[in-house]
Amino acid sequence: MEAGIVLNEQLIGVFRMTFNRRIGNIGYWIGQDAQGQGIVTKTMKYMTAKFAHEVDEFEIFCPVGPIRSERVAEKAGFQLDPSYQPKLDTEFILKRYIYGC
Repeated sequence: MEAGIVLNEQLIGVFRMTFNRRIGNIGYWIGQDAQGQGIVTKTMKYMTAKFAHEVDEFEIFCPVGPIRSERVAEKAGFQLDPSYQPKLDTEFILKRYIYGC
């Protein structure tokens, strides 16, 4: 499922959720002018509440370094997955955040 994030009738971002084995994987993009306003956090909270009955947990992967992405996950109620082992052969090293339903 993919949806545009619209503010004042303007497309400012995209939210994506995929489902695999009762895990909802979340991804998003938000325009630079709309960052830092809590829009993605609100969107994530709404979507996790709406689809909680369909999954056991949600996950979001954040690149190591961009602290804003980690803050969004934490503010939406996600926690760092201590058991996740990043794949070192990829272009980006990722952290996995999870939200249990």
